[in-house]
Amino acid sequence: MKIIHVLNNSAVICKNENQQEVIAIGKGIAFGKKEGNEVKKSEADKIFVNDNKQSSELIDLLNRIPNEYFDISTVIIRYANKKLDSKLNSSIFLVLPDHIDGMMYRYQNNIYLPFSFLSEVKIFYPKEFHVAEWAYDYICADLNIDLKRDEIGFLAIDFINASGIENGMKQLKQVMSIVKMIDNQITGSIAVVDKQSLNYSRFLTHLRYFALRYISNKQYEADKVKINFDSNFLKEMRPLIDQINIKLVEEFGRKMDSTEEKYILLHLQRLIINTNKN
Repeated sequence: MKIIHVLNNSAVICKNENQQEVIAIGKGIAFGKKEGNEVKKSEADKIFVNDNKQSSELIDLLNRIPNEYFDISTVIIRYANKKLDSKLNSSIFLVLPDHIDGMMYRYQNNIYLPFSFLSEVKIFYPKEFHVAEWAYDYICADLNIDLKRDEIGFLAIDFINASGIENGMKQLKQVMSIVKMIDNQITGSIAVVDKQSLNYSRFLTHLRYFALRYISNKQYEADKVKINFDSNFLKEMRPLIDQINIKLVEEFGRKMDSTEEKYILLHLQRLIINTNKN
Protein backbone atom coordinates (compact mmCIF):
# COMPACT_ATOMS: atom_id res chain seq x y z
CA MET A 1 0.00 0.00 0.00
CA LYS A 2 1.31 3.46 -0.92
CA ILE A 3 1.21 6.21 1.69
CA ILE A 4 -0.83 9.29 0.74
CA HIS A 5 -0.61 11.06 4.08
CA VAL A 6 1.05 10.37 7.44
CA LEU A 7 -1.40 11.06 10.27
CA ASN A 8 0.99 10.11 13.07
CA ASN A 9 3.44 7.32 13.93
CA SER A 10 0.55 4.91 14.39
CA ALA A 11 -1.68 5.80 11.43
CA VAL A 12 -1.37 6.50 7.72
CA ILE A 13 -3.75 7.11 4.84
CA CYS A 14 -2.85 4.85 1.92
CA LYS A 15 -4.03 3.62 -1.43
CA ASN A 16 -4.48 -0.15 -1.52
CA GLU A 17 -4.08 -2.48 -4.49
CA ASN A 18 -7.62 -1.63 -5.61
CA GLN A 19 -6.82 2.09 -5.48
CA GLN A 20 -9.14 2.51 -2.49
CA GLU A 21 -8.20 5.10 0.10
CA VAL A 22 -7.69 3.37 3.45
CA ILE A 23 -6.50 4.22 6.96
CA ALA A 24 -3.94 1.74 8.31
CA ILE A 25 -3.43 1.55 12.09
CA GLY A 26 -0.43 -0.08 13.76
CA LYS A 27 2.16 0.75 16.39
CA GLY A 28 5.05 2.58 14.67
CA ILE A 29 3.63 1.87 11.22
CA ALA A 30 4.65 5.31 9.94
CA PHE A 31 7.98 5.63 11.75
CA GLY A 32 10.60 6.95 9.34
CA LYS A 33 8.15 6.92 6.44
CA LYS A 34 6.75 9.69 4.27
CA GLU A 35 4.27 10.18 1.43
CA GLY A 36 4.96 7.83 -1.47
CA ASN A 37 6.55 5.11 0.68
CA GLU A 38 5.08 1.62 0.83
CA VAL A 39 3.42 0.03 3.86
CA LYS A 40 2.81 -3.71 4.06
CA LYS A 41 -0.61 -4.96 5.14
CA SER A 42 1.14 -7.18 7.68
CA GLU A 43 2.37 -4.04 9.47
CA ALA A 44 -1.20 -2.91 10.16
CA ASP A 45 -3.31 -4.08 13.08
CA LYS A 46 -6.46 -2.68 11.44
CA ILE A 47 -7.33 -1.20 8.06
CA PHE A 48 -10.36 1.05 7.59
CA VAL A 49 -11.75 2.01 4.18
CA ASN A 50 -11.63 5.81 4.22
CA ASP A 51 -15.17 6.46 3.02
CA ASN A 52 -17.41 5.81 6.00
CA LYS A 53 -18.45 7.32 9.32
CA GLN A 54 -16.06 5.17 11.39
CA SER A 55 -13.01 6.30 9.42
CA SER A 56 -14.14 9.93 9.76
CA GLU A 57 -14.43 9.47 13.55
CA LEU A 58 -10.98 7.87 13.57
CA ILE A 59 -9.39 10.83 11.79
CA ASP A 60 -11.06 13.20 14.26
CA LEU A 61 -9.55 11.17 17.12
CA LEU A 62 -6.14 11.12 15.48
CA ASN A 63 -6.22 14.89 15.20
CA ARG A 64 -7.39 15.35 18.80
CA ILE A 65 -5.63 12.65 20.84
CA PRO A 66 -1.88 12.35 21.51
CA ASN A 67 -0.14 9.79 19.35
CA GLU A 68 1.17 7.84 22.34
CA TYR A 69 -2.38 6.88 23.34
CA PHE A 70 -2.81 5.15 19.98
CA ASP A 71 0.50 3.33 20.45
CA ILE A 72 -0.60 2.17 23.90
CA SER A 73 -4.02 1.13 22.56
CA THR A 74 -2.49 -0.93 19.77
CA VAL A 75 -0.33 -2.91 22.22
CA ILE A 76 -3.33 -3.51 24.50
CA ILE A 77 -5.58 -4.59 21.61
CA ARG A 78 -2.96 -7.08 20.41
CA TYR A 79 -2.79 -8.55 23.91
CA ALA A 80 -6.59 -8.65 24.21
CA ASN A 81 -7.04 -10.43 20.88
CA LYS A 82 -4.67 -13.16 22.09
CA LYS A 83 -6.37 -13.62 25.46
CA LEU A 84 -10.08 -13.34 24.66
CA ASP A 85 -12.26 -16.01 23.07
CA SER A 86 -13.39 -13.78 20.21
CA LYS A 87 -11.54 -11.12 18.24
CA LEU A 88 -12.48 -7.60 19.27
CA ASN A 89 -14.58 -5.67 16.80
CA SER A 90 -13.14 -2.61 15.08
CA SER A 91 -14.87 -0.15 17.41
CA ILE A 92 -12.16 -0.81 20.01
CA PHE A 93 -9.66 1.13 17.85
CA LEU A 94 -11.84 4.21 18.42
CA VAL A 95 -13.05 3.50 21.96
CA LEU A 96 -9.77 2.61 23.67
CA PRO A 97 -7.59 5.62 22.72
CA ASP A 98 -10.53 7.91 23.48
CA HIS A 99 -10.91 6.15 26.86
CA ILE A 100 -7.22 6.60 27.66
CA ASP A 101 -7.54 10.28 26.79
CA GLY A 102 -10.49 10.52 29.18
CA MET A 103 -8.58 8.71 31.94
CA MET A 104 -5.68 11.13 31.57
CA TYR A 105 -8.02 14.12 31.74
CA ARG A 106 -9.53 12.78 34.99
CA TYR A 107 -6.08 12.04 36.39
CA GLN A 108 -4.68 15.48 35.53
CA ASN A 109 -7.71 17.26 36.92
CA ASN A 110 -8.03 15.08 40.05
CA ILE A 111 -11.49 13.81 39.05
CA TYR A 112 -12.59 10.55 40.68
CA LEU A 113 -15.14 8.45 38.80
CA PRO A 114 -16.22 5.44 40.91
CA PHE A 115 -17.02 2.04 39.39
CA SER A 116 -19.60 0.42 41.62
CA PHE A 117 -19.36 -3.28 40.72
CA LEU A 118 -15.72 -4.14 40.14
CA SER A 119 -15.93 -7.48 41.96
CA GLU A 120 -19.02 -8.47 39.92
CA VAL A 121 -17.21 -7.85 36.62
CA LYS A 122 -14.30 -9.94 37.92
CA ILE A 123 -16.67 -12.82 38.77
CA PHE A 124 -18.87 -12.78 35.66
CA TYR A 125 -16.35 -11.71 32.98
CA PRO A 126 -13.00 -13.04 34.26
CA LYS A 127 -11.17 -12.98 30.91
CA GLU A 128 -12.22 -9.43 30.08
CA PHE A 129 -11.35 -8.39 33.64
CA HIS A 130 -7.89 -9.97 33.32
CA VAL A 131 -7.25 -8.06 30.08
CA ALA A 132 -8.51 -4.84 31.68
CA GLU A 133 -6.23 -5.38 34.68
CA TRP A 134 -3.26 -5.96 32.37
CA ALA A 135 -4.19 -2.86 30.34
CA TYR A 136 -4.47 -0.81 33.53
CA ASP A 137 -0.98 -1.86 34.64
CA TYR A 138 0.46 -1.20 31.19
CA ILE A 139 -1.11 2.27 30.94
CA CYS A 140 0.11 3.23 34.43
CA ALA A 141 3.65 2.00 33.68
CA ASP A 142 3.89 3.52 30.20
CA LEU A 143 2.54 6.93 31.24
CA ASN A 144 4.18 6.83 34.71
CA ILE A 145 0.93 7.54 36.53
CA ASP A 146 -1.07 5.95 39.36
CA LEU A 147 -4.71 5.62 38.30
CA LYS A 148 -7.58 4.61 40.59
CA ARG A 149 -8.34 0.89 40.31
CA ASP A 150 -11.94 1.77 39.38
CA GLU A 151 -10.54 2.36 35.88
CA ILE A 152 -10.12 -1.42 35.54
CA GLY A 153 -13.90 -1.76 35.60
CA PHE A 154 -14.43 0.85 32.90
CA LEU A 155 -11.73 -0.76 30.73
CA ALA A 156 -13.36 -4.18 31.23
CA ILE A 157 -16.66 -2.79 29.92
CA ASP A 158 -14.83 -1.64 26.77
CA PHE A 159 -13.61 -5.21 26.18
CA ILE A 160 -16.98 -6.76 27.05
CA ASN A 161 -18.72 -4.54 24.50
CA ALA A 162 -16.03 -5.01 21.83
CA SER A 163 -16.17 -8.79 22.33
CA GLY A 164 -19.78 -8.73 21.18
CA ILE A 165 -21.12 -10.06 24.48
CA GLU A 166 -24.85 -9.54 24.09
CA ASN A 167 -26.39 -7.27 26.71
CA GLY A 168 -23.30 -7.47 28.91
CA MET A 169 -23.95 -4.26 30.84
CA LYS A 170 -27.71 -4.86 30.99
CA GLN A 171 -27.13 -8.30 32.52
CA LEU A 172 -24.65 -6.91 35.02
CA LYS A 173 -27.10 -4.22 36.16
CA GLN A 174 -29.84 -6.82 36.58
CA VAL A 175 -27.52 -8.96 38.70
CA MET A 176 -26.69 -5.98 40.91
CA SER A 177 -30.36 -5.06 41.21
CA ILE A 178 -31.23 -8.55 42.45
CA VAL A 179 -28.30 -8.66 44.87
CA LYS A 180 -29.20 -5.27 46.31
CA MET A 181 -32.88 -6.16 46.65
CA ILE A 182 -32.26 -9.46 48.47
CA ASP A 183 -29.51 -7.98 50.63
CA ASN A 184 -31.82 -5.13 51.68
CA GLN A 185 -34.65 -7.56 52.49
CA ILE A 186 -32.39 -9.76 54.61
CA THR A 187 -30.36 -7.11 56.43
CA GLY A 188 -33.61 -5.26 57.13
CA SER A 189 -35.10 -8.39 58.73
CA ILE A 190 -32.16 -9.57 60.83
CA ALA A 191 -31.60 -7.35 63.85
CA VAL A 192 -27.85 -6.83 63.39
CA VAL A 193 -25.67 -8.07 60.54
CA ASP A 194 -21.90 -7.82 60.80
CA LYS A 195 -21.00 -6.68 57.29
CA GLN A 196 -17.31 -7.17 58.04
CA SER A 197 -17.74 -10.88 58.81
CA LEU A 198 -16.60 -13.75 56.63
CA ASN A 199 -20.13 -15.19 56.64
CA TYR A 200 -21.55 -11.95 55.23
CA SER A 201 -18.86 -11.88 52.52
CA ARG A 202 -19.71 -15.47 51.56
CA PHE A 203 -23.40 -14.55 51.57
CA LEU A 204 -22.85 -11.70 49.10
CA THR A 205 -20.76 -13.93 46.83
CA HIS A 206 -23.54 -16.50 46.85
CA LEU A 207 -26.10 -13.81 46.00
CA ARG A 208 -24.05 -12.68 42.99
CA TYR A 209 -23.86 -16.21 41.58
CA PHE A 210 -27.52 -16.83 42.36
CA ALA A 211 -28.52 -13.63 40.53
CA LEU A 212 -26.50 -14.63 37.46
CA ARG A 213 -28.08 -18.10 37.44
CA TYR A 214 -31.51 -16.55 37.93
CA ILE A 215 -31.37 -14.06 35.04
CA SER A 216 -29.76 -16.73 32.84
CA ASN A 217 -32.61 -19.11 33.79
CA LYS A 218 -30.07 -21.68 35.00
CA GLN A 219 -31.12 -22.29 38.57
CA TYR A 220 -30.38 -25.56 40.35
CA GLU A 221 -32.61 -28.52 39.64
CA ALA A 222 -35.23 -28.71 42.36
CA ASP A 223 -34.65 -31.08 45.27
CA LYS A 224 -31.16 -32.10 44.13
CA VAL A 225 -29.67 -30.78 47.38
CA LYS A 226 -30.73 -32.08 50.78
CA ILE A 227 -30.31 -29.60 53.64
CA ASN A 228 -32.10 -30.09 56.94
CA PHE A 229 -33.21 -27.06 58.95
CA ASP A 230 -34.79 -26.67 62.35
CA SER A 231 -38.56 -26.34 61.94
CA ASN A 232 -38.70 -23.19 64.10
CA PHE A 233 -36.01 -21.58 61.95
CA LEU A 234 -37.96 -22.43 58.77
CA LYS A 235 -41.16 -21.01 60.24
CA GLU A 236 -39.38 -17.82 61.24
CA MET A 237 -37.70 -17.34 57.85
CA ARG A 238 -40.65 -18.31 55.61
CA PRO A 239 -42.16 -14.78 55.48
CA LEU A 240 -38.77 -13.37 54.45
CA ILE A 241 -38.31 -15.93 51.65
CA ASP A 242 -41.88 -15.30 50.49
CA GLN A 243 -41.23 -11.55 50.38
CA ILE A 244 -38.08 -12.05 48.29
CA ASN A 245 -40.04 -14.22 45.86
CA ILE A 246 -42.80 -11.60 45.61
CA LYS A 247 -40.18 -9.00 44.68
CA LEU A 248 -38.58 -11.34 42.10
CA VAL A 249 -41.95 -12.07 40.49
CA GLU A 250 -42.79 -8.37 40.37
CA GLU A 251 -39.50 -7.43 38.74
CA PHE A 252 -38.59 -10.49 36.66
CA GLY A 253 -41.71 -12.65 36.42
CA ARG A 254 -40.72 -15.72 38.43
CA LYS A 255 -39.61 -16.83 41.88
CA MET A 256 -36.51 -18.76 42.83
CA ASP A 257 -36.71 -22.53 42.87
CA SER A 258 -36.74 -24.63 46.03
CA THR A 259 -33.03 -25.48 45.92
CA GLU A 260 -32.05 -21.82 45.60
CA GLU A 261 -34.29 -21.14 48.61
CA LYS A 262 -32.39 -23.77 50.60
CA TYR A 263 -29.04 -22.16 49.85
CA ILE A 264 -30.37 -18.72 50.81
CA LEU A 265 -31.67 -20.24 54.07
CA LEU A 266 -28.30 -21.87 54.72
CA HIS A 267 -26.56 -18.50 54.48
CA LEU A 268 -29.26 -16.91 56.60
CA GLN A 269 -28.65 -19.54 59.27
CA ARG A 270 -24.94 -18.75 59.29
CA LEU A 271 -25.61 -15.02 59.47
CA ILE A 272 -27.99 -15.44 62.39
CA ILE A 273 -25.64 -17.77 64.30
CA ASN A 274 -22.77 -15.34 63.76
CA THR A 275 -24.94 -12.41 64.90
CA ASN A 276 -26.06 -14.23 68.05
CA LYS A 277 -22.46 -15.07 68.96
CA ASN A 278 -21.65 -11.38 68.91
